[in-house]
Amino acid sequence: MTGVQTCALPIFGYRTSAVVDILTKPPKGENEGEISVVGGSRNYGETAAVMSGSQGRFSWTMSGSYLASDWGVSNPSMGFNPQHDETRQSKGFGFFSWELTERERLGALVGHNEGSFQIPTRTGLQPQYSSSSFATPGPAALNANQKEYNQFEAVSLEAHGHEVANYQVSVYHRLSEVHYSPDPNHGDLLYTGVSNDVVRRNEAEGVQDDTAVKLNATHTLRTGFM
Repeated sequence: MTGVQTCALPIFGYRTSAVVDILTKPPKGENEGEISVVGGSRNYGETAAVMSGSQGRFSWTMSGSYLASDWGVSNPSMGFNPQHDETRQSKGFGFFSWELTERERLGALVGHNEGSFQIPTRTGLQPQYSSSSFATPGPAALNANQKEYNQFEAVSLEAHGHEVANYQVSVYHRLSEVHYSPDPNHGDLLYTGVSNDVVRRNEAEGVQDDTAVKLNATHTLRTGFM
């Protein structure tokens, strides 16, 4: 289960950042797995698999899915079936935990999401420009696409149950990339006057620490950094 805490209200400056709280499915102590297949209209199909288990002090949960559909982006036309709107998406997630001792645990989170989207076309569009060097494609022949890729990894060392100090130290890495490809036959340029092949990439890595020190029976000092 994943919870997203964010806000896009004007009073908060239209912030688009968020805190993602991931609660993984805990292993039941037995090796188990599950496969599901879902189908629907517009050639929608999704296959997903989940497996979890444990071996001694080691436990794990892994999941993955693949989705294909003829409706990937909101339909801009009045028709029931959008044109040039196929999508292919794959997702994967893994949670691994090692009980080093009764009071120390090492955990790892990994995940990825990759998707390709066709940009829908609309009938009736008229080109704003023309060229003597190449022909103007029809609106139904426009072929703009967008690919999205996200991944993250985090490793944490947790100590709990100590009489004085408890802590969790984590190292993490994340990567996000979006690539928009315009129509290869200059359709974007002829219909809108702009044709950009755009790649946006964001990568971050860091260290986070949360520590609690029990000063006495009624006072606890908490500190951390990121």
